[in-house]
Amino acid sequence: MAIYINNFFIVKNFINNIKILKIIFNNQFKISDFGTYYFYLGMEIIRDRLWRVLKFSQIVYLEKVFQDYGIKNYNNVNTLMETSS
Repeated sequence: MAIYINNFFIVKNFINNIKILKIIFNNQFKISDFGTYYFYLGMEIIRDRLWRVLKFSQIVYLEKVFQDYGIKNYNNVNTLMETSS
């Protein structure tokens, strides 16, 4: 579960577990269910249900920052850390 101020999203293995959590939260607080998230706090959420993989990407955010600062040409660089870490 990720929480930011008054927003949160739940990631669980089984949809029934999510439904139970929503009922518990709704009994304590007034909540709104906005369904599936595709963007959260500037991050794109990419699901691969077949491989059971959840990825977060900030490419859209970075492209906006580059546009705001007038950066048109940029080169990719390798990270100092292994990407699988």
